[in-house]
Amino acid sequence: MSEEMQEERLFTQEEVDKIIQKRIAREKKKNERERDENGLSYKERYYSVLKQKSLIDAGVPIDQAERYAKYINSEDQAEIEQQALELAEDLQEKPKAYADPSQRKSVWRPFSR
Repeated sequence: MSEEMQEERLFTQEEVDKIIQKRIAREKKKNERERDENGLSYKERYYSVLKQKSLIDAGVPIDQAERYAKYINSEDQAEIEQQALELAEDLQEKPKAYADPSQRKSVWRPFSR
C-alpha cells in the first residue's frame, strides 16, 4: 500500500468546530420538522391527546375536552387519569338552587288589570 493511503488525516480545531456546527444545524432542522402544524412536538401532542381522552373517559363531553385539557398538568398517565376524574367531577352539572322562570304556566302582565 502506498504511503498516501496510510497517512492519517488530521483536522485543525477550526475544521472540527465547523463540522460540529454543521451537525448542530442539521439536528435543529430535524427537530423543527418534528413539530406539527400547531407548533407542538410529537411528545406534547401525545400528552394533549391523552389528556383529552382521559377527560372523555371521565364523562366530559367531547366538545369540551379540548378546552379543559389544559387544566391537567402532569406527564404521568395515572396522574392524568386521576386529575381528569377530579376535573370531570367538578364540571358535573349541579342541581339548580332557583326556580326556572320559563316553567311558569301563567304569563306575568304587570300593567294589565
